[in-house]
Amino acid sequence: MPKHKYHIINYDILGRGQRDEDKKMFVSPWAQALNLANFDMIIFDEAHYTKNMDSGRSRAARTLKSKYVLPLTYRDWE
Repeated sequence: MPKHKYHIINYDILGRGQRDEDKKMFVSPWAQALNLANFDMIIFDEAHYTKNMDSGRSRAARTLKSKYVLPLTYRDWE
């Protein structure tokens, strides 16, 4: 992956993958590719989308490796 300042992806492609029955875990090719980039920071906008721990996107998000992780979310205080 070319070195750019920012890469923006959405949760839907991150969650695309399949369950590896041998390893008993969810495998996301997108998460594997992103880990190869060795990012300094990952920012999860609308991090509440990863709230369901059993969803593919949440499982894939937990496999991402980075020195820093910043989850962002929105709450309507009204």
